[in-house]
Amino acid sequence: MAKKIIIGLLLVLLLGGALWQSLYLSDATDKLTKKASDVQHAIEQNDMQTALMAADAFIASWNDEKQFYEALFDHDDIDLISATAERLRSYCASQHAQNALAEAAALIYYINHIKEINAVSWENIF
Repeated sequence: MAKKIIIGLLLVLLLGGALWQSLYLSDATDKLTKKASDVQHAIEQNDMQTALMAADAFIASWNDEKQFYEALFDHDDIDLISATAERLRSYCASQHAQNALAEAAALIYYINHIKEINAVSWENIF
């Protein structure tokens, strides 16, 4: 009887952890994507000063989330986001709008990609 209770508790903990991860990832992805989109919008408006400030805001948010991402997900994906964010900031600072716009789009893709590959879906299960 005790074994069944322990197994049941472990199953509940496992499912609870998976649910927490999914909810956390959804919220963090939305927040980070919004900040990256702010950079992209400023670049499209040719306001590179605002884009630079938005890129700095994204990097600050990313640094807050990064430790959790590193604990939960593949480090290669995390490093890719970090490097892309730094390139984006550099391009904004040097007024290279086309390159900055490409990096902003890549950043949004990488953030959403982590969410997609870790989502509970038939595609990821099979």
